[in-house]
Amino acid sequence: MTSFFSPAPHRMPVRSELVEPLYLRLRWQVLASTFFGYAIFYIVRNNLPPVAKEMGAALEYDKSMMGTILAGTALSYGVGKRSEERRVGKEV
Repeated sequence: MTSFFSPAPHRMPVRSELVEPLYLRLRWQVLASTFFGYAIFYIVRNNLPPVAKEMGAALEYDKSMMGTILAGTALSYGVGKRSEERRVGKEV
């Protein structure tokens, strides 16, 4: 378990001619993952409550179980929004 917390082994720095293309690719990957993650948060937040009753009946969940699922999605949306605000440094 302690090896999990040990620092990563030393790696050689990236050659200077590879920095710009690597940075550009990673920057687009971060943008795409943020966009799709936020889109999924938004879709789930807005589309799950209206169908919760039918979904609960189809899956044989009681109201308590559906409430837990809805609370979990609302909580994950809030955590995502808060982490976005901290990362950007302003209200989103």
